[in-house]
Amino acid sequence: MRVGHVLRIGELAELAGCTPSAVRYYEREGLLPAPERVGGQRRYSPEDADRVRLILVLRSVGLGIRDLGLALDRSAELAPERRKAARARASELRAQIARTTLALAVLDHAGTCSSPDIDDATCARDIERRLRDPMLTEPTTAPAAQDLIRAPRS
Repeated sequence: MRVGHVLRIGELAELAGCTPSAVRYYEREGLLPAPERVGGQRRYSPEDADRVRLILVLRSVGLGIRDLGLALDRSAELAPERRKAARARASELRAQIARTTLALAVLDHAGTCSSPDIDDATCARDIERRLRDPMLTEPTTAPAAQDLIRAPRS
């Protein structure tokens, strides 16, 4: 693409990997600056496509619109709040990974267990072994999943 090339909304959407309606939505939400208009049609730069791609990546990790706005705001005074939001989302993802890891261990065990009773001590040992299996999970997530198995029910 040559420098200074102006993209129409459909071209931007295709380049970024989304739909034109998503581009308009990101504009309305203030995540994408209002574009120039030529003859009433929006015109975007290649940098706008980069920003939309970044928005899509941040959405894929679960950031909501408010957190997206915070993440994309370059003002220094928001940096502490931006870091706090990132830590909070990382913590949520770690908890989700722990729950998913536990669910996989239980389901993997259930899919191979010949015991009629899941309370069998052999079942518990097998599930714990699966939680420690490096092919199933990374060591940093296994202890949290193991804690879920031993957590008292409320």
